[in-house]
Amino acid sequence: MRKDVPSLSKSVGITDGGKGKTVEVNNDFCGAISLRLSELRLGPFRLPARKDLLPFEGEDRNLNYLFLMCTLLFDLKGLGGKVGKEWLHGSEYLFAAMRKRTKTYPALSDPSTLATVNMKEIAHLIANTGSGANNFNKRSVERAEILKATASRLVRDYRGNVSNLIETSEGLLVRKDHKGLIQLMQELEGYADPHFKKGFVFLKFITRLGFFEAIDKENLYVPMDYHVMRVALRTGIIEVKHEDLKRKLKDKLPASSEDDFCIRESAKNALKTIEKTSSFDAFDLDDIFWNIGRSHCHYSHEPMCKTCPGVQCTFESLLNYKCQGKCLLDGVCRGSSTETYRRLMEPSISTTYY
Repeated sequence: MRKDVPSLSKSVGITDGGKGKTVEVNNDFCGAISLRLSELRLGPFRLPARKDLLPFEGEDRNLNYLFLMCTLLFDLKGLGGKVGKEWLHGSEYLFAAMRKRTKTYPALSDPSTLATVNMKEIAHLIANTGSGANNFNKRSVERAEILKATASRLVRDYRGNVSNLIETSEGLLVRKDHKGLIQLMQELEGYADPHFKKGFVFLKFITRLGFFEAIDKENLYVPMDYHVMRVALRTGIIEVKHEDLKRKLKDKLPASSEDDFCIRESAKNALKTIEKTSSFDAFDLDDIFWNIGRSHCHYSHEPMCKTCPGVQCTFESLLNYKCQGKCLLDGVCRGSSTETYRRLMEPSISTTYY
């Protein structure tokens, strides 16, 4: 790491009010997972085709669209619907549905318009993207508030264009003068979460689309969503040290924001350890762990360590990986041999951050 560039890295042991480490990184399992992944022929990793992801032709308009849509990436569990001929889930449904909606109502990706539009109108436009339960009626007012607040700051500080925000950073994610891209984005309501989960998703998009390349890549981390946390817990790359917190996770009981913070921070650091010892960058690891979490390790069923989930499996389409009929981490994942790890779930919380 260059000495002149500040870093986002944190301690690998997260403490709890002086009581000792609540959650910590298990370096042995990080090493085992890193070795397994290095042995597999994965990739090249890819985003959906531009025409299926972006609603416009110009780079500036697409940057604004992605920036605003990524602020909506919270509480998507159970969301799904049919877009065209395909049934999609979670964030895939969000982007497909909102892309279709934005082509009809371009104002949804125009900060200058969103900053002046009535809040109820924004909520209405967001909510009516599907039918029945498969739309964004769930927390649509909160999503509208975040969109409007984020758009207003873009207009006030960056003349309504995300490209101006990116230009201000001069290609750095973190700067000593606090004008790095991550630091600037965290000043906007839609990206104020302490782990910058939505921000890293946005950075993943614009990096792979060729819109941006960070100079200080060491400050890129895996976007820490609930699928990735679940896999981090079950694989054993992080260890929960407090029995009461283990019980909450196994029984799907509400967790505190402090518990959630400890688990997310440790998982981020564990995956950074794997990144440093493997051939994969943070966004590659996000693809791997996220896809395990939404297929073999999905919250809706028991872990499928030695079988393939079939229609839910997205590895072949997204990772160019020939399915072997079982989870690619079977045998090195702690959960594949130990019941107590298989039962671990991500923290149960309600937030607009994740």
